[in-house]
Amino acid sequence: IVVGAPEEGQRTWELPKALLSKHSAFFAAMVKHDSDNEKLEIPTIAPRDFQNFVYFMHSSIYSLNDQVEEYRNIRAHTAACVIGIRLEAKTYFNCALRKLYLIFHTLAKAQFSNARLSPIRASDIEYVCEQTATAPKDSITALKLKQFFFDALAAHWTQSDALFVGYLDSPNGTSNRNDAPFDTTTWSHVYNTYPDFRTYMANSAAARDASRVAFLRPENEYL
Repeated sequence: IVVGAPEEGQRTWELPKALLSKHSAFFAAMVKHDSDNEKLEIPTIAPRDFQNFVYFMHSSIYSLNDQVEEYRNIRAHTAACVIGIRLEAKTYFNCALRKLYLIFHTLAKAQFSNARLSPIRASDIEYVCEQTATAPKDSITALKLKQFFFDALAAHWTQSDALFVGYLDSPNGTSNRNDAPFDTTTWSHVYNTYPDFRTYMANSAAARDASRVAFLRPENEYL
């Protein structure tokens, strides 16, 4: 399996078809319908993210390599969710989403959560919107991932944050990128680029601060 684009450090793995089929419905279907094929190229997945999946297939333990440049646990777990969607690896997707839920649920339950405290960045929402847009149209898992991020963000933010999302990155705004200084995506860009996000946040703005925790549903509803 050749993973990644040539200009982005493409890597190759030799893996048993039985192992691939066990952990991925996508690979299982390919093996069944084209058993003679000995090579597969996946240029749209980053090699370092696929390496995490390879480790999971061999060990059945979900554990990400955090010794990589610009590592952020939210983005790494989200990338694992995306692999779970693309390769139809539902167990892997569930493991990654549960890790994200633990991170998001803690702040959602906090009495004073807001945009400044939320670990969800504008680039995270952009990444989820882009990755789910390229998923198969009938992928319920992809829709659940995007809904999960929208719900978590609404649960973290105050009513004022939701009302003035386009101004969070202004000099007087409340956005804080200290956890990701390399992140250049702005909330105004995400708000203006993705209509479904814009509509969701506009609808969520009707909820007062005390009730916003309810936006984040029980974990099992996203699995």
